[in-house]
Amino acid sequence: SAMAAWDAPFGRGRPGWHLECSAMALALLRRHGGGEVLDIHAGGVDLIFPHHEDEIAQSCAYTGRTEFARYWLHGEFLNVRGTKMSKRFGNITTPRDLREDGVDPGALRLLMFQVHYRQKLDLTDNSLVQAREAARRLGEFDTRLREAAPGPAAEAWVVWGQGLWGRVAEALDEDLNAPQAIAAVFEAVREGNRLLDGGVRPAPDALAAWSRVV
Repeated sequence: SAMAAWDAPFGRGRPGWHLECSAMALALLRRHGGGEVLDIHAGGVDLIFPHHEDEIAQSCAYTGRTEFARYWLHGEFLNVRGTKMSKRFGNITTPRDLREDGVDPGALRLLMFQVHYRQKLDLTDNSLVQAREAARRLGEFDTRLREAAPGPAAEAWVVWGQGLWGRVAEALDEDLNAPQAIAAVFEAVREGNRLLDGGVRPAPDALAAWSRVV
């Protein structure tokens, strides 16, 4: 057989994919001096049982530790026009496919961020159109902000920059709440446009905060 197999006291056999994942993860951790516990382990919700539970049982039995990963991030399914994306349903799409169909990568990224990773994301023509419009608004503000002549450290812009980064960081610290972070960005865009309309030149700190976020 071309399959990888080894002799063992109980006979000849080969490891299942659960064991393979544990072995590879621990090997990589040790190679990079990371110990025996992962910081973050991600995967789809359909892998919680049995795959991830098997990984925990095997790895902890081997290492003697009480945990295999400090944080588990389980993403929900991606639906394409209401149906779970799956080879079984023949509705697989990739970023390359979408790009060839003329979908703006920035719009796709924004669409992904507008839904929490633990909630289902429905990829539809309408959702892509809405995301494209939202991405356009962000792009217009980005251009306007960067083309405005920088001014002195106006208090309004300093407060704007601090508030923007503070709200985005707080949202992401709360279980990667990207939708809340995106809402904070659009709130900042509205306030930023108001300041620019009033002739208040953006302070360097504000530009730095915006660059850090986008």
